[in-house]
Amino acid sequence: MTASSAARGLILAGLSLPVLAVAAGIATWRLTPITSVGWNGSSCAALDDRGHAVGSANLGGGEFGQAAFVFNGRRARTWGIVNTRDAAQAHGISSDGTVVGKRITDPVFGFHEPVAWSGGKPRTLPPLNFLDTSGEAVAVNVAGDIVGTSADANGYPHAVRWRGGKVKDLAPSSLRSAATAINAAGTIVGNVAGSMVRFENDGPVPLAGLEGVLGDALAIDDAGAVVGDRVDPSDKTRHAFIWKDGRASALEQPAGYQSSAWGMNNRGLVVGYILRRATFSAVAWQSGHMVRLDDALDPGTGAGWHVELASDANDKGQICATATRADDPYSSQAVLLTPMD
Repeated sequence: MTASSAARGLILAGLSLPVLAVAAGIATWRLTPITSVGWNGSSCAALDDRGHAVGSANLGGGEFGQAAFVFNGRRARTWGIVNTRDAAQAHGISSDGTVVGKRITDPVFGFHEPVAWSGGKPRTLPPLNFLDTSGEAVAVNVAGDIVGTSADANGYPHAVRWRGGKVKDLAPSSLRSAATAINAAGTIVGNVAGSMVRFENDGPVPLAGLEGVLGDALAIDDAGAVVGDRVDPSDKTRHAFIWKDGRASALEQPAGYQSSAWGMNNRGLVVGYILRRATFSAVAWQSGHMVRLDDALDPGTGAGWHVELASDANDKGQICATATRADDPYSSQAVLLTPMD
C-alpha cells in the first residue's frame, strides 16, 4: 500500500530526539533484521500481508552495485548481479509474490528499465517509447496492475499503468507526471507537475483541498485514503498529511521538524519519518497520535538499533523499515517490525 522510490538509498546518522511516550493503541514492535550483515547495506521498500518484504541491497559501490531482494519470512534472496545489466532495485510487492522495480541496463549512463519478477524470473515491462531509458515500476496490486513512470517521445517522465502486458499513459496531456501507488480497487495516485492527483479514466484529478499544492501522494489504502507530504510555501519544508473523505489533515509532528508519510495499512496505521538537521527518525501515526519507533521497540530485540525510515505497513501491523546499529551507524539494514501487543 505504499509506493517506493529510487531515492530511498539514504545514509542516515543518529541524533537524540525528544522522547515521545507510546500512545494508547500504539503497539510495541519486535525488530528482526531481514538481510545479510555481510552486505554493504540494504533498505526496505514494501511488504505484503504475509510479512514478505522487498527492497534493495548494496552489494557493490553505489546505485549500480545494488540487487533487488525479497524476504520470504525466513531469509532474503537477491536478484541482480553487481556491475552488470542485471543490477536492480525492488520497490513493490503484491500478495501473490509479484515484485516490481527497475533493472539497470547501462551502469555508465545510468539507464534503467521497468521490470517485474514472478517466480524468481524477471520480465521487462513495455515502455511508452522504445527509446525510453528511465522507466521504473513502483507498485503492484492484487489484480496484477502495475504503476510507475516511463518517458514519452519527448523524453519527459509520464505516469503509466501496465495491465495485461500493455502500457497506458495516465496523463498524456501533461508535461511531467508520476504514478506512485495503487490500491486493490485499482485507484492510482501520484502527481502532475508537482501537484498531488488521483488518476481516473478521464485523466488526473486533483485531490480535493490540495489543488495546486506541491507535494507527493505516496500511498493509498483500499478505502481510498491517501498519505504523503506537502510543501509549506513559506519555507519549502515538507510535512506529512492524510487525505480522507475528501479532506486533507496534517499528521502530528514535533515543532521544528519536517515529516513525510510513506506507507499505510487498511487499519489506520501510517508510517514514515520525521527529520531535523539532516537526521531521520522513523515514526508511526495511529488515531491521531505519533510515536517515534525507537521508543516503541521491544528492548530484547531493539537494543542498539536506530530506526531511520518506515516505508510500509501491512494489515497485521508489521512495518517495513530501514535501521542502523549504534556500533555501525553508517551502514543501513532492512528490518521488519512485528507488533507484540
